[in-house]
Amino acid sequence: MLVNAKLGTLNLVMKKIFFIILPLIFLTGCINADVLSIRTLEKASATPEKTNIVEISSGKFVPSEISVKRDQEIKVTNLDQTLYTLLSDPHPTHDQIKNLYILIYKGQTRSFKIPKRGSFGIHAEENPSVNLKIVVE
Repeated sequence: MLVNAKLGTLNLVMKKIFFIILPLIFLTGCINADVLSIRTLEKASATPEKTNIVEISSGKFVPSEISVKRDQEIKVTNLDQTLYTLLSDPHPTHDQIKNLYILIYKGQTRSFKIPKRGSFGIHAEENPSVNLKIVVE
């Protein structure tokens, strides 16, 4: 009789765990995963108004034009397999942005700032058609 009572209590506890606690744990995990994925999608789909991150991929800047604030750091990441030498426009004088000379190896990220407002360009010395337009507000 005592064993049956203990088994009955144990069965009741097990049922509570199985039918109440485990589904709550499962739902909590699913809800958090869904919320994270929705937030990730929102961040991925939302294009920031002012971006300062540029990639060099397949021999071109992505995006090819950016708009930043004065003295905002601009980050360039080289996803290509080659070294690029980034210089200011116009080619060959390179005098639009003073002292801009950036060597960027594959996989590296380099950053720079432009201290004045205006429209500027940079290009890869190895191939001046690889260019980026920067509007500084």
